Amino acid sequence: VCDGVSLKSDRTFSDSQIASRFVSDSIAQYLKENLKRSMTDQERLIALYDALSYADGALTNMLKERNIPLFDCQTTALVFIYHKGKICAAMAGDGGILYETKDGEFGILQTRVKTSSTVDPICDRQSWRFGAAGSRGNPVYRLLIATDGVFDSIAQMTSEGMALNAEILESLFDLSKVKKNYRQAAFKKIIEDIPSHDDKTAILLIEGKNSPDLHF
Repeated sequence: VCDGVSLKSDRTFSDSQIASRFVSDSIAQYLKENLKRSMTDQERLIALYDALSYADGALTNMLKERNIPLFDCQTTALVFIYHKGKICAAMAGDGGILYETKDGEFGILQTRVKTSSTVDPICDRQSWRFGAAGSRGNPVYRLLIATDGVFDSIAQMTSEGMALNAEILESLFDLSKVKKNYRQAAFKKIIEDIPSHDDKTAILLIEGKNSPDLHF
């Protein structure tokens, strides 16, 4: 998921939709061509790093060709790979990943604790973060990956630990009880009702009996 960085250096609106669509497509293309089921978790994390590098480099070259200043067309990017109850993730910018394991443990993967409106776009490679969670004995079976408009309303890291909005989270995770034909609409309504003016892009994964169910 990508959230275009919407302001230029002069505080006017940028061409960030160009960046978010381009980076999203570039990352998906790279992983489609390079991921293998036989990879170890470490190899998947390396593939995620390479995917961000590929997308960042391709975006930079595209902007040069179009004569668009680098920082006037940027985006964040959150990517995850789910395989046999384990997740590997790459994060560039705000938003984050919230997950729950089969044993009921909650965890967060994000670039940093958000304390201001400052955003670290994909071109800021020093801000990239990578993480993994889950195991065969205690697999991840519910996961939400979202941009800041959704994530910041549901999960926050504080000095006392993780704070969760239980009401929104329960409504999302209860989508597994909704008939498949109605899940898309139900998910969309929950996301739209979140009181935020920031970008609200999210993917919800709920592990089914035989395979994961993905809700967009």
